[in-house]
Amino acid sequence: MKLRTFTITAALGVLVASGLIHLKAVKAETPIAFPSFLLVQSQTDFGENFDKDFGEDFAVSSGKLLAVRADGSRAEFFQSEDPRNPSQGNYFFRKNILDFATGKKTVIDDPVAAISTTALRDDGLYPLRVKPAATCKGVPDGSILGYAVTRDDHQHLPPETDGFIPNKPVRITESRWFAPALGCSVMKSTFIEEKLVSGVWRLEVQSDITTTKVRIGSVDSYFVIPPGYKEMSFSESADLKHSKFPSFYPALSAERRASLDKAYYANQP
Repeated sequence: MKLRTFTITAALGVLVASGLIHLKAVKAETPIAFPSFLLVQSQTDFGENFDKDFGEDFAVSSGKLLAVRADGSRAEFFQSEDPRNPSQGNYFFRKNILDFATGKKTVIDDPVAAISTTALRDDGLYPLRVKPAATCKGVPDGSILGYAVTRDDHQHLPPETDGFIPNKPVRITESRWFAPALGCSVMKSTFIEEKLVSGVWRLEVQSDITTTKVRIGSVDSYFVIPPGYKEMSFSESADLKHSKFPSFYPALSAERRASLDKAYYANQP
C-alpha cells in the first residue's frame, strides 16, 4: 500500500513540476480568450517492476480532473486509493486549488478533513496562472477532441533524481501536446524515466496522460473549500495521516518536515 502511494505520488509530482499547465510554453503576443472549462483525463503508470512491487498488473491506472476558470484559476484533482476503505475500487481525489481571485492555494486532504492554505505570490507574471494564448511551444500536430494542438519533445539527463544511483544515470524523455484555445493546457503527455544498466537504457517508469473529455461551462463547484475542514500545516496533516493510516503514509523524516514547514509558514496569506 505504502509503495503504491509513494510511487504514484512521486510520478504525479514530477509531472506537475514539469508542467501540467506548461505556461512558460506560451509565446503569443496577441492572446485569445478562453472560457471556463473542465478536462477529464486518464493516467496510466507502468514500469519494469510494477508487477513485483504492486503484486498486480503491469500497469496502474488513475483519473485526473483539471478545472480552469476564465480568470486563469485552476483546480487539480488526482485520483488516489482511499486509505479509509482500502479495498479494490475505492478511491478519493487529492485536491489542489489555485484561486487567483483570492490569491490563495489550498490543498485539501479529505481522509483527515484538513486544508492547508498558502499564498500565491504575485511576481507580476503569476507563472502558475492559465493564460490565453494564440500559439504554444512546439510544432502543430493535428488535433485532440477537436482542439488544435502543438507538440513539444524534450529529453534530458538530470544530475540528481529520487533514487539516483552513482554510475546509473537517469534519462528523462517528455512529450506534451498543448491546446492554444484552452490556454496551452496539456491535452496529452508522455513521461519516460530510464536508467542506464550495463550500457543499455532500461525503462523504470512511464506515465501517459490522455484527455478523454472537454466540457465548456461553469466550474465553480470545483473551487469550493469544505467549510468544516481544519486548517493545518503540511507537516501537521502529514503527521495526522501517518497516525491514522500508517500503511499508506510513512512518517516524516526531519529533513522532510523542515522542508514542509518552510513551504507552509513562509507563504502564509
